[in-house]
Amino acid sequence: MTATNANLTAENAQLRSQLAAQQQRVEQAEALLAEAVEQRAGASEVLRLISRNSTSLEAVFEALAQTLARLCKASFAGVAHLEHGQYRALSTDRVGLGPVPGAGSFVGTALRTGQAVQVVGPIEDWEAEYPDAAAYNREQGRIALAAYAAPVLRNDVAIGAVLVVRDEPQAFTAAERALIETFADQAVIAIENARLFTELQESLDQQTATADVLGIISGSPGDEQAALAAITEAAFRLCHADGSRVFLRNGDELVAGPRSSTRRHLKSQDSQDSADRIPLEVRGPAWESV
Repeated sequence: MTATNANLTAENAQLRSQLAAQQQRVEQAEALLAEAVEQRAGASEVLRLISRNSTSLEAVFEALAQTLARLCKASFAGVAHLEHGQYRALSTDRVGLGPVPGAGSFVGTALRTGQAVQVVGPIEDWEAEYPDAAAYNREQGRIALAAYAAPVLRNDVAIGAVLVVRDEPQAFTAAERALIETFADQAVIAIENARLFTELQESLDQQTATADVLGIISGSPGDEQAALAAITEAAFRLCHADGSRVFLRNGDELVAGPRSSTRRHLKSQDSQDSADRIPLEVRGPAWESV
């Protein structure tokens, strides 16, 4: 009887151990499922925001950075993209324009290679490869971290990057890396939407300006000055210029016509100055003014 009880006790202990292991696997599966659902919800929310904000990259990137920081349990997340030769960065802690990051940074390496960058561990372990990143993170008071930078690719060319940083040197999981890269793909969609919207708006503005000028010409066929003034104003506005002016050739001279300018003393089309009539053979300050 004692042997039987001992066997039952051993079997019960084994069953309890198996049940505990099974329960642990169930809890892990539930945690992974909950994480996957949360990540999908976050990605869907960013896509909805992109569809509602065709012109506001700042709003999209702000939501993207905040969502990534939350889902990856990170202290920092940000997006940077090329804008007029500089990179505009928007993150969980700052917004601004700056020079293209160098090869000694996580983002600069991702931009240069078009490949994702992952760094985990104490700063001294990777400082030689990423000196710029090491210097910056030391300034932020970090001694170790985990970072993942994914390039934002358009036609296989890096036009930006997504960076996520943890203060703890805990490597990003495969699911988290896939999420960051998914958000990098969404950043491309947002950038392309904004570019296409801007191009469409500029095209419509140009067509409207052309129609306005043609309307003035057809409405007042004998009023040359009105047509020239409309052309000057349209060029000034569409080109976002500081000033514009029409010059007509009259024999050996250029005769100045209507103009538009941001400078108050040049707004009057009736004002006269030394550059209103310029001999064609003259070179010097008069020509430099036009």
